[in-house]
Amino acid sequence: TPAFFSGDQLMYWMMTYINSEHPLGDLLAQYPLVLSVFGYITITWEMVFLFTVFQKWLKWWVLGVGAVFHIMTGFTLGLIVFPLVMLASYLAFITDEEIRGTFAWPMFRRWAGSRFAATMSLIHTADMVGSPNVWRPQLAATACFGVLLTVVSLGGVEAERRLDPYQLGGPNGPLPLRELPQEEVQRLFSTDMPLRHVDKLLAFDLGTVVVGEHVLDRRREFRQNERFFAQMTLSPPHEDLWIDCILTEANKQEDADGNVESVPGKLVTKVGQIVPRETFRANFVFRLDESCEPGEYFLRLRTGNEEIARRKFTLTGKTPAPAAN
Repeated sequence: TPAFFSGDQLMYWMMTYINSEHPLGDLLAQYPLVLSVFGYITITWEMVFLFTVFQKWLKWWVLGVGAVFHIMTGFTLGLIVFPLVMLASYLAFITDEEIRGTFAWPMFRRWAGSRFAATMSLIHTADMVGSPNVWRPQLAATACFGVLLTVVSLGGVEAERRLDPYQLGGPNGPLPLRELPQEEVQRLFSTDMPLRHVDKLLAFDLGTVVVGEHVLDRRREFRQNERFFAQMTLSPPHEDLWIDCILTEANKQEDADGNVESVPGKLVTKVGQIVPRETFRANFVFRLDESCEPGEYFLRLRTGNEEIARRKFTLTGKTPAPAAN
């Protein structure tokens, strides 16, 4: 989908802990362009996997890359069960001959021991159909799996009974439902409160290069005559909006505590455009020539009379020399 290729789906997923904590995802969510590249790589990899996993000289490289990819989903998306299932499914692409060849390595011989090596040799050297040497290990493996499945199942049931998270077997019986306060009931059954426009804004970035839908170089300093973009990113859903991007000079102002801060001052220019409901981003293009003196400036996003965000940046260049009339 377009939202996957633009990196938006991965970005919003990484911004939440809906599965489990994933600190690496928090870091990558700040770089949506990287996530967009990963989206294209993922789709390409899934198609390439089908044609390479059955090639003997590429199989191990393909499975290795796939294993790293699925393990990383635990650190970036907080997935736990999914990567384990996918890693287990990779075993279906490994043949008996490849397993025998792997365990024939000296390091595995020392680790597995002579008895394991003898058992593997016994299993795969008996070719006669119906031979006890063939069926005996298979029956033993089936019996071990059945015993393990029974132990794990009964152990899980017993663990849940002892932990009793819902206190079903407690002294007071099952936990009673807690009655909600009347104020909470009225809030839940009331109509939805409209979102403020400031709550619909996800990011406001400045830069000179836009790749795809994302600003590549986030900057707060520009040169005279350099073209730069002011990009706003909205969180879905939102209605059709008219957005003004206002460029103003920066003035120094002293607050009640005596601290001096920069505030928007004189209007320089204003650019506006409509942002449809199906659009997540809007770019406003500016180019400040020599008529704008070097110094600090503000860019303000506004819809109607409500200011959504502001960003301060610095314009560098040569200050024009005064000329006599």
